[in-house]
Amino acid sequence: MKEMDKVSIIIPVYNCRRYLSSCLESVFKQTYQNIEILLIDDGSTDGSGELCDKYAARFEKVRVYHQNNLGPGAARNAGLDIMTGDYLTYIDSDDYVSEEYVETLYELLKKYEADIAEVGLVCLEASHNAFECSDGEIECFEGPDFLIQDYFSPEKKLRNCIAGRMYHMDKYRDVRFSAKYIGEDSEYSLKMLGKCRRLVKYHKCLYACRAYHESLTRKRLNHRHFDIIDVLWRDSCFADKSNIKLNSWEFVFQNFSGTCYRLLSNVAVQKKENEFEPELKHMLSVCEKMNELAGKHDSQLPEQLFKDILSIDKWAKEYRRKNQIKLLIKCVRGWISGFMGIIKVKIQYEYKF
Repeated sequence: MKEMDKVSIIIPVYNCRRYLSSCLESVFKQTYQNIEILLIDDGSTDGSGELCDKYAARFEKVRVYHQNNLGPGAARNAGLDIMTGDYLTYIDSDDYVSEEYVETLYELLKKYEADIAEVGLVCLEASHNAFECSDGEIECFEGPDFLIQDYFSPEKKLRNCIAGRMYHMDKYRDVRFSAKYIGEDSEYSLKMLGKCRRLVKYHKCLYACRAYHESLTRKRLNHRHFDIIDVLWRDSCFADKSNIKLNSWEFVFQNFSGTCYRLLSNVAVQKKENEFEPELKHMLSVCEKMNELAGKHDSQLPEQLFKDILSIDKWAKEYRRKNQIKLLIKCVRGWISGFMGIIKVKIQYEYKF
């Protein structure tokens, strides 16, 4: 009897002891048996690393690799360096998967002779019955041209992240994550799509993610959040060099400008104009390069964006002033609404017979 192909599961771990057990228990229940589970402890300080070691002592399929805190991209790269499987999937340590997650993805790759398989992803914040809210439709997408078009499209058919995907590693063993802390998975995803001959998508949700976990994208603004500017720039360069005629270049530049303004607004709200001065200077230099690329595609970034970055002190003060007015109006409306509610209840009580 032919031996089953080995599937590697890379799980980067950083300070997620609270959810790690539920993640691993879902992996241990997989109906597909020939798996290796690679736990990459990225310098955890909450006991997550020790918990990984305990699981490795109990289960021979588990291997643990400890490293200093270098970020999720570096953690996944460490997993890529030691994996031995022919197929690969990534699971975040605070998420969990259905029992048939690995088997379904593997069977999709084999049946449709695809390079990448994708299943539905459900947000746990939106559904308590995570795996009961989807259908079983299957779609196939052919070639890197379409896949890269979709990646940059405002109306996507596919996700820009790696969650819920499996890769046949024949042509992907040299692809690595960047060292950036924000957006490293979408950048990696784009590289993989650029080499993909066929992607098959099964719409049934088999991967559950926690919307309320303490990811970098949900924390208070820090220097690492500015990594997204470089990621968007490199993504745009990738599309430009691929010679694929995008239908959505305008969306690419609008998305970049919008991201810059979201960062600026966070800087303003937290009154961090001086602290983030080096990042803002770098943002300005990337904006200049992006504007040159935009000109190549008959577009341009808003002139006001450059002015606002250059005069961040003035812009931030004005932004805070406007926000304070909006907040005051919202509070007054809340007070009036609450007062009217009290009056209404009082009238109903006094005239109830």
